[in-house]
Amino acid sequence: MSNPNKISIEDLPLSVLLENTLDRICILSQDGEYLFVNKKECEYLGSHKDDILNKGIWIINALFENKKDWTKTISKLREIINQTIIYSETDSYGNILEFKSKLQLIKYNFDEFVIITTKNIATKRNLESRLDEQSIKINELAQLPEEDPNPILKFSKAGKINYCNRAGKFTLYNFFKNSENGKRKIKEILENFLKYEEEIKINDSFYSTSYIPVNSQDGIVLYAKNITKLKKIEADLEKVSIVARQTSNGVVITNPEGKIEWVNNSFENVSGYKLEEIIGKKPSKFLQGEDTSIDSINKFKNGLLSKVHFNVEILNYSKQGKKYWCSCDITPILDKNGKVKNSSLYKQI
Repeated sequence: MSNPNKISIEDLPLSVLLENTLDRICILSQDGEYLFVNKKECEYLGSHKDDILNKGIWIINALFENKKDWTKTISKLREIINQTIIYSETDSYGNILEFKSKLQLIKYNFDEFVIITTKNIATKRNLESRLDEQSIKINELAQLPEEDPNPILKFSKAGKINYCNRAGKFTLYNFFKNSENGKRKIKEILENFLKYEEEIKINDSFYSTSYIPVNSQDGIVLYAKNITKLKKIEADLEKVSIVARQTSNGVVITNPEGKIEWVNNSFENVSGYKLEEIIGKKPSKFLQGEDTSIDSINKFKNGLLSKVHFNVEILNYSKQGKKYWCSCDITPILDKNGKVKNSSLYKQI
């Protein structure tokens, strides 16, 4: 049974429909004067409706430069009825806005009216541009040689593997073709259809994967890189970090300028300084005092300049002013060009 209180589209005033559309709409007389403007048109023009009506469109709208321009347009509309104009503007923030206006000539009795419907097409064009760029990147990926050491797979919209290079056949092919986890993963990515990156583990190997949508018809391309060695290095570094934190020796790591980046708990306990107090400072600025030997200080400085491992004993002062001797074992960490990246300082306190 139909709802007797339901309002049909025929019952709605035309002005209500025009006011609430997402497009900019205005109606003009044959002389180019505004007879009607909806909310979106008022927002665009930055004026109240009362300040717009009965004014010539060329006065407040960039669509027409002057009255002569309007007269030429209305003359053309009398011949072709409909006309589409695409134009662009720059807003106050420097952004380029692009619009598409459709002009339609309406004759009623002996009068002529022009309805102008305008859409902002900048968003659509930006999206199309990004899709074009993405398609170009995908085409470039598709042209990579079969011998590429990184796995490349292409999936159809239905999740079927349409292409797999040689590296993929020996690594990821079986996972995505035969395993339930692999099939489920591709199905989820195809449903969302967004670029997605993650790390996955297959057997004992780790892969960094990027899933790139091509378009709604062609599915996605998977580009992967084996990061198993990197994961092992990270795990080893974590083990070293745990040892450095738990050792009874004080450990200090500095940057190329000799400023502190990290210290362990043992160093904090003996020196009395917390990491947040001394990070970014040079150890010599707060650890050495009046009884610290100049010879030890010079040996320390020369050792740092040598860029090789060295050892020195030096008298330091805690935050509370207590003296303590340190046997310092310093190892510079160099980059591939022989420049110091970090220095690790182990103090037998």
